[in-house]
Amino acid sequence: MADDFLSLYLRHAPTMEVPRAFHFWSALSLLAASVADRVWIEKLKAPLPPNLYVILLGPSAVGKGKAIDVALKFATPRHNLYAGSTTAPALVDYMAAGTTRPNGTRVLENSRVWLVMSELALNIGSGEVADDFVKFLTDFSGPSSAPRRKGTRTHGQRELHGHCLNWLAGTTPEWFRRALGMDVIEGGFMPRNVVVRGGYAKSRIYEPEYPPDYPALVERLRAIIERLMEACGEFTFAPDAKETDRAWYLSRDIPPGREPWAYREHDLILKLAMLLSLSDGVDLVIRQAHVVGAQRLLKQVNRDLSDLVSLASTSPRTQAVHAALDYVKSFGRVPHSKLLQMLSNRGLANADTMKREVRPTLLQTRQVVVETTRRGGVVYVWARRRRLTASSELTEEEAPDEAE
Repeated sequence: MADDFLSLYLRHAPTMEVPRAFHFWSALSLLAASVADRVWIEKLKAPLPPNLYVILLGPSAVGKGKAIDVALKFATPRHNLYAGSTTAPALVDYMAAGTTRPNGTRVLENSRVWLVMSELALNIGSGEVADDFVKFLTDFSGPSSAPRRKGTRTHGQRELHGHCLNWLAGTTPEWFRRALGMDVIEGGFMPRNVVVRGGYAKSRIYEPEYPPDYPALVERLRAIIERLMEACGEFTFAPDAKETDRAWYLSRDIPPGREPWAYREHDLILKLAMLLSLSDGVDLVIRQAHVVGAQRLLKQVNRDLSDLVSLASTSPRTQAVHAALDYVKSFGRVPHSKLLQMLSNRGLANADTMKREVRPTLLQTRQVVVETTRRGGVVYVWARRRRLTASSELTEEEAPDEAE
């Protein structure tokens, strides 16, 4: 049984109605925050640390906060955890706090921060405040060779240097669509993020199920984190790993219109390869398996890229269709009454608009088909699942009610 950090973390994470991907990427964020910028790889004659911006994206009550809470129980004072609501000026003040030595050198106490926000709609809101926060995150996503100066109303100009910011956040598609429009999606902010999508569980779990060796797993993970926090130095490539990375870089396809993401993909590959290496140990060597693993993770990240762009550009008239597609995809099969109830609860459609607009558009996408049960009821079926289960009997009880 694998005993690397990520495998141990996923074994320790309770089995509950939370997307497994949320646990995995929360673990990667924890790992990145544990090393901050004390480890790096050289790129273009400058250090590239493995810090990450991770957004867990899913409907309300899907388990974003639960996955984040599982990771947070491993936080120590050295992680410099900043959890909850803030604004860009408040974060500038926090990161600029420090003392001045007798020789005039300014020592910052909070230059390395693990910023965690379980619900962006509550933690940063929307409008101008959210826009300023996004600009701050964009500006501070990577290391800087020179100090940064930022102004705040309370303290005027503040100087930041040696910063390293890791960000783990959760939000809903509705907030994502409202607060992050196409100018943000296609600009510099989103290509710096890993957006992980998740939907409602297909089966219900009454109580979280913990592994029998849970206490021992927690202690092992804490011990690994302690070792990670002592790691320091520059990563090197094993020869075959370097060649694998080079081959990917020279042969990758860059689709038209995806250049902002494509030209930052290599940075993400390197960061993920470093983190996968750290999961195995602290020898600071990137091996071929780490590069291949990072490339696979990148494919998963890019898999939902078209959906994210579509989500951000959605008009109010088509929000119901996108919500319906996500819902049917999550459960595979959804009775008409359940889908209508979900859309009605969100204020997106009623029986009339469901019949005139939503249903015809769903069928036009060819991602959803309609089937009839033995009792004459209508069931919406995700097309891919239908091909896999064409011989199975449809019932009226195949999707639970949406969590409030």
